[in-house]
Amino acid sequence: MGLPCYRNIQWQYLYRKRCRKLFDYAFEIGWGAKISILNNSISNNIGIATVDNSGSSAISVWDDAGTEATIAGNTMTNNSIGVAVVDFTGGSIDPKVIFGAGNLFDGGDYGIDFQVYGPASSPNITFTDVFYI
Repeated sequence: MGLPCYRNIQWQYLYRKRCRKLFDYAFEIGWGAKISILNNSISNNIGIATVDNSGSSAISVWDDAGTEATIAGNTMTNNSIGVAVVDFTGGSIDPKVIFGAGNLFDGGDYGIDFQVYGPASSPNITFTDVFYI
């Protein structure tokens, strides 16, 4: 197993407009990465995969061991889902996500969506009014 990945991604403007045969993620966080997604504009992640009808999100956080995401100050517009917190292992490993202040969800189906595939899960989710810079 490799070393964990630590990244701070800020001030990006990401616009997606794909054909609707694929799903889109502006940011996909997993595999033990520790990522801060701060002060970005993310829009139009709306594709649907023809293989399994899975949808898109601006940010997806998966339940791989050690994965942590801090999400703050982002503007997410017209995405199918703003942030998808995905528990694919069925509760054996739960994702950890901190939602800081300043996130705006506008348009789309869901701002934050908790997706569970298998037994019940208890994702480690924190909502705070802290601005991360």
